[in-house]
Amino acid sequence: MKKNILKLLFASVFFSSIALVPAKSYAAGTYRFCANWAYIFSDKGVGEDYLTYGSGSSYGLLPAFTAWGAVNYNNTRVFNGPLDANGCTAAITANAGTYTFMIYPRFSYGGTTKIDVYPDSNQQWTYWQTQRSLPGSSSGATTYTDNLGGSPIASVAAVATWIMAWWAYNDVNYLPGSSPYIIYATQDGCQGPTGYIGGRTVKLCKDNSGIWKAYRKFIIGHEMGHAVSDVLFGNPTIDNYTMYSTAALCRCDHVTSSNNYHCIQSQHAISAAEGEGWAQFYSMNLFNNPSDGSAWFGYYKEFLQNGTSCKNGTCWPPPVPLPLSLDVLWMNTNCPTSNSYGVEADWASFYWWVKNQGSSNNYSFGNIAGVYYTACGNSSCAGDTVLWSSLRNAANTIYGTGSSKAQFWLNTGAQKGVNHSTE
Repeated sequence: MKKNILKLLFASVFFSSIALVPAKSYAAGTYRFCANWAYIFSDKGVGEDYLTYGSGSSYGLLPAFTAWGAVNYNNTRVFNGPLDANGCTAAITANAGTYTFMIYPRFSYGGTTKIDVYPDSNQQWTYWQTQRSLPGSSSGATTYTDNLGGSPIASVAAVATWIMAWWAYNDVNYLPGSSPYIIYATQDGCQGPTGYIGGRTVKLCKDNSGIWKAYRKFIIGHEMGHAVSDVLFGNPTIDNYTMYSTAALCRCDHVTSSNNYHCIQSQHAISAAEGEGWAQFYSMNLFNNPSDGSAWFGYYKEFLQNGTSCKNGTCWPPPVPLPLSLDVLWMNTNCPTSNSYGVEADWASFYWWVKNQGSSNNYSFGNIAGVYYTACGNSSCAGDTVLWSSLRNAANTIYGTGSSKAQFWLNTGAQKGVNHSTE
């Protein structure tokens, strides 16, 4: 069942323009009402595997799995609940009359609501509605499908659906905890470093060019990564994103499209690098097949190739295709090394590798959380500074010094250049 649902969602059909599928001119013995998210992302197709679509198409489709649907028949509710793996309601017995199909970006599965998507912090629902007048009949079955798109909320809803599939059929720690996560898809006035605002809440605004970040799936995944780590093991301190290097390659002075408090190549206190690296990793993990052995990340800020000015053409504009599964070794190569500092690109690469490339020694989200929890004195790491030496000792404590799993953690730290320690 796990493989079937993921294959179903991975095999989304893509079209060249957004339109509602016309209603058929007949009705049958039963009706099923279905919906697809028609998503648009400006950062798709950088090498990742999922939620992408061909260059000849203007959008992609994804079944609205777990979205909340409701059907009224002549103003009487005849279906109310989450849509199935095909994005469909249960079969509804045919009767002649008016049918209204409504879809809400509330995502529930197995009786648990996990994600709510609102336009903004006023928390008023945006929902899609289709009305059809259908005659009753006694034979066959008819399915009506709507493609829902053209708004930032539909694109955010597609990412929420995707996360729900990973949570329901792969690992519950994609969405840990019992309370719903909340995403404000079109929140005005948050151009600063406020995509993640604490707890289980994310708000997406516009970038400096006025484009909604809701159209960038890697940003949505990144901000959800912060919310997930907060619940999973507690977000370590970010130290106000102080940059500890004067080297241009280790700073964000070149970033103009968004805030430049931090970027994927900037050197910060180690816990800030871990926190941002985790968020990049979580996003990368959503949209890449872990068994591929490689992963691409659509970076949403400018990337500095060398130490000269971006105005001289040495800066890649977003989205930047970055192969973060490779050995980035950014701090070791470009910045002063220290056990107190880190670079988020290195940490993103570390988390990807330690989760996906160790075969029987892979660390699940829960395993990684366990290492952090142990490193922080068997408690939440919220507000803590978490050095590599603490993580190393925690892996040894949990799995046994010299064990293959503990050794994989240590070896990966060395391979990815995050293993700086004074001990």
